[in-house]
Amino acid sequence: MRTMVVIPTFWTKPKGQIRDTLFNMYDHPTPLDDDGTLTRTLESLRRAKGNFDVQVIGAVDDPVYESQLEEKLSSLTRPYGDTDVSVFGPTQLRTLKGRLEQLGFEGFAGGLALEGYGNVRNIGLLLAVAYESEAVVFVDDDEVIDDSDYVEKATEFLGETYEGRAIVAKSGFYRRPDGTTVAPEGGPWWDFFWRKDHFINAVLKRTQQGARIQPTTMALGGATALHSDVFTKVCYDPWVLRGEDSDYVINARMHGFEVVSDNKMWVLNDPKPKRRPSMELRQDIYRFVYEHRKLEYARSQVDLKQVKAAEMEPFPGEFLGAGIGPKAALTATFAAAAHISKVGEWTPAIQAAFGQAGAFARANCNRYFDLAKEWPSVSERLWDDLSLQTALASRG
Repeated sequence: MRTMVVIPTFWTKPKGQIRDTLFNMYDHPTPLDDDGTLTRTLESLRRAKGNFDVQVIGAVDDPVYESQLEEKLSSLTRPYGDTDVSVFGPTQLRTLKGRLEQLGFEGFAGGLALEGYGNVRNIGLLLAVAYESEAVVFVDDDEVIDDSDYVEKATEFLGETYEGRAIVAKSGFYRRPDGTTVAPEGGPWWDFFWRKDHFINAVLKRTQQGARIQPTTMALGGATALHSDVFTKVCYDPWVLRGEDSDYVINARMHGFEVVSDNKMWVLNDPKPKRRPSMELRQDIYRFVYEHRKLEYARSQVDLKQVKAAEMEPFPGEFLGAGIGPKAALTATFAAAAHISKVGEWTPAIQAAFGQAGAFARANCNRYFDLAKEWPSVSERLWDDLSLQTALASRG
């Protein structure tokens, strides 16, 4: 099975306040004056069995630093010339957009960007399409592939039927350096109505045990494997500010596909600390309010399967129901009160909960469905595109 391993890598300016566009607020980007952990990930992939290409996709949170990003990625990946590693950055994005315009997808090309988790993953899917890959395996740049069979396990059963179930999308699991496989619980008092980690852990604890292959309501982005049967028909949602991996489970279900967990797929996940809890809460409020509206909007789409919040419980379903507004408002208010000396940090989360997230959802929800309708046509035209392959090779 022709496989592409896609590594999204997110970077930030060396120092100072970043330009906040909502979409460019990554959990733990690497400063450009640091080498980060990408080479550690690439080194671990050298030991992985199987035949696969590696595509590194770089994004920086300020376009002023795009040339610096390209120089950094070129320098970091140069020692891996003995492996099939390619870099995709702003220069390659212009090439991809130009080719899509030639094929008649001007509007689609105009929406592509190396900004935001969903956008970057979609570019990974488009590259897999262009190179005729049957499978995509996403690996994050803060992971170590310490199981030499990982890529083979990730692609095992893809495109096949397993125990009566069509397998087109799988999610594995993270193991942290201390050996833990779920997040710590028992958070601060202000988290009482939120408790996101509790609901995530409920899914993880269930699917890590028992049968190897089980249906799941969530996915882990750095341990996701997709078959072309699904990624040529279903894209990521660029308007989900974080949690695009679990949102993909919703998108897949809307289109009649199922994502399963595979408890033989494990990667070592060793991320840097996240930027700020306040930023994570703000992004999550935008995310869940948007997803709630997306489920409601989907009712008007006769060609899509209806997905209800209840069938996505415990996570993310707990955050997709009609109560997400009050839940977000209470949590943001309590968090600000608990950090009264730094209330300014939490003000954006309050603003999100009390109106901004709802306005964002109303303004952008239909855009995903427009993108989703065009995605299969783009995939069909771009499949095994020799012109794009040649153009990207000349700019590698």
